[in-house]
Amino acid sequence: MDAGNPPPADAVQRATTEGRKEGLFAGLTSALASGLIGAKFMGLNRNKTIITIVLFFFAVTGGLSGYYFTEAFTQTALKQLQVEWEKRQKEPSHDRPGEERPT
Repeated sequence: MDAGNPPPADAVQRATTEGRKEGLFAGLTSALASGLIGAKFMGLNRNKTIITIVLFFFAVTGGLSGYYFTEAFTQTALKQLQVEWEKRQKEPSHDRPGEERPT
């Protein structure tokens, strides 16, 4: 983010939290999907499928994809916040004395 005029800390925290929540959900979803697809291709029964999903796919696939999704969603949310903040800073404020209204 621009060090010259950063957005408020609470807005940055909200954007980071939203990115983490979306990344966590995406990671869990991809882990479940890969576990079910993997178990289908391996021909596992119900109990082995559950164990496989929990032990392997949640740990490996969910962890890796969750990490990358979280990074991507967090960076996107922070960039959107920065663009929004810069846009607001460029708009003239009518509450500040000495500033003219645009015509």
